[in-house]
Amino acid sequence: MLRRFSLPHEALSYRAGASAVAGVLGLLLFLQAAPDARAAVIFLEARDEVLQQGDVVMVPLRIDTEDACVNAVEVQIRYDRDVLSAIDVSRGRSILSLWTETPEIDKEKGRIRFSGGIPGGYCGRVTGDPGLTNILADIAFLVKGAARERQEALVSVDFTRVYAHDGRGTLLPTTAKPVALTVAPSLARPVLDEWLERVREDDVAPELFSIVLNNDPSVARGKYYIVFSTTDKQSGIDHYEVRETDPKRWGFLSWIGREARWVVAESPYVLRDQSLNSTIQVKAVDKAGNERVVNYHPPAELARTPYLLFLMWGLGILLLGGASFFAARHVMGRWREGYARGAPAAADDQKKEVQGAAGEGERRASEQKGHDAEK
Repeated sequence: MLRRFSLPHEALSYRAGASAVAGVLGLLLFLQAAPDARAAVIFLEARDEVLQQGDVVMVPLRIDTEDACVNAVEVQIRYDRDVLSAIDVSRGRSILSLWTETPEIDKEKGRIRFSGGIPGGYCGRVTGDPGLTNILADIAFLVKGAARERQEALVSVDFTRVYAHDGRGTLLPTTAKPVALTVAPSLARPVLDEWLERVREDDVAPELFSIVLNNDPSVARGKYYIVFSTTDKQSGIDHYEVRETDPKRWGFLSWIGREARWVVAESPYVLRDQSLNSTIQVKAVDKAGNERVVNYHPPAELARTPYLLFLMWGLGILLLGGASFFAARHVMGRWREGYARGAPAAADDQKKEVQGAAGEGERRASEQKGHDAEK
């Protein structure tokens, strides 16, 4: 038989108040713990197969935002440099589109470091994409060999920062998961080269991109510069090249007009032709050699007539003309001076010749008279 118990009204009120306080405290604790629940996880994708000396494998570095939105990431990776050698970091499939620090490989220390941003933020898998769009970079490792019959080569993320896409750059709590690659001295199979296979399969040019012209007094002493960036979804971007053409060959790029050449460059790039009369070309080259060239014509209202260049040309012509004039004048002066010195001497010589001829005539006439007198 069940017995019913009843509590006084005061006890019921006390219980209700305690429950309310407990509920508020629980909510506060939940709200305080919510950011921790949204911690990002950066991890290297595990591989099940055993690797051997000479293998080149691609190891994706991924991020799990745990439903948070992020817009910037800094990562530093360390690997066992006695067993592995990092040969490349591919950015082709990366969700990072703005690279504040391009991937740098330090083989002596066994370290890889990079940082980048995501304009507009990244909140997880892209809608409609059946794959995992959470790759930060693909790292190509060469297996140098194992000292023992079978060995674990550890690749770990020893430093990372992930910033929330909240307008304040909030630093999110982050955890990192390493990966251990199993390596054996040799196996009864051909050597893998996943990196070479990816490059060979890449027959697509880098994505189309835009060139943006900027001018900021705090950057490059106020000179005009351009900003550009693109991606290559297969092998990744290898490098960029820039060329400023000189279509009218007026010598914007040098004192004498000549055909412009491609130069390896990075964004931002300070323009050589600050008068903005040249056509700007940027070439993106992926690691398979495919190219994408984009042309940019600066706005006509920004182009400046190169008065200084014309002035220099005018001064050059004046100097050349003046030098020619003075040289000719100097030559004429020397000739006149020589003529003036030689004229009196020539007159004296001519006078002596006349006098000599007259004396010779008188002598012959006297001799003739003597012969006539004897007869």
